[in-house]
Amino acid sequence: MLTLNLIPRYFKREIQLHTAYTLLKKFFILLFIVLFLTSNSLLLAKMLLQQKIQELSEQTRVVTTSAAKVQQKIIAINSLFTQTQGAINNTTSWSTVIQQLEQSKTAQIEISEFTITSTENAASIQLSGISPSREHFLNFQEALKKSPFVKNISSPIQNILSAEETTFSITIEIDRTTIAPAQ
Repeated sequence: MLTLNLIPRYFKREIQLHTAYTLLKKFFILLFIVLFLTSNSLLLAKMLLQQKIQELSEQTRVVTTSAAKVQQKIIAINSLFTQTQGAINNTTSWSTVIQQLEQSKTAQIEISEFTITSTENAASIQLSGISPSREHFLNFQEALKKSPFVKNISSPIQNILSAEETTFSITIEIDRTTIAPAQ
């Protein structure tokens, strides 16, 4: 087979250049479109990320604020617990004293008033009641003197003047070292 080439060389060269330019033009247009779409998607992603960062920073601010409030409440509660524990540690357990008083009194002695007065250094109990006789009252007073927590008993003379049923009033000074602190 024989091929005749009747087109001049410079024209062939122009056709090749035109084809190359057309291909380059199509390539650059396609490259421009791809770059344009990529840049738009990157801008959209950037805007979405900025929005998410704003939401996240707002949530972080809210969480930080609420955490600070909770922490303040916890500190206040811990302070109350510390104060309560201090008050409990400084409190005397009067239950043993009351039990000892109950064991010291006979069934015939009736206590109508019971007052505990306590300071840091001293404590006293004031008892008022009714005794059926002087003998019952003196037995009660002797039983109280044998109690380990009693330091001194003050009893007015009127308590023993009557041999029959009488009202009495006693002030008992307490030895605080023999009483355990409340737990």
